[in-house]
Amino acid sequence: MSDRKISIFQKKKEDYDIHTVNGAYGGISPRGDFVINFFHEHRDIPEKEEIQIDEKGERESPEEEESYVRDFKVGISLSPEQALNIANWMIEHIEDYKEREEVEE
Repeated sequence: MSDRKISIFQKKKEDYDIHTVNGAYGGISPRGDFVINFFHEHRDIPEKEEIQIDEKGERESPEEEESYVRDFKVGISLSPEQALNIANWMIEHIEDYKEREEVEE
């Protein structure tokens, strides 16, 4: 059996973009594909801010509402086999990262 060699050319589309995400939402579709929607969760910038001034002319601390926004950046759909391959790839890189962190400590 002879060894085969193939070349894979990697290209980026013109509109290629990197998104900062800190969460994901999704699951398995009715057809069995994995659907993952990546989001960035953060506190929203208020459209308007009202400042209370007390009798001494000093700013009072406002009571802040605990609310956050999830900006969904991109959604992907992949087969179970692709999901498993990507999960294994991520675990491999996480293990490499942990090993480097241990060496630096």
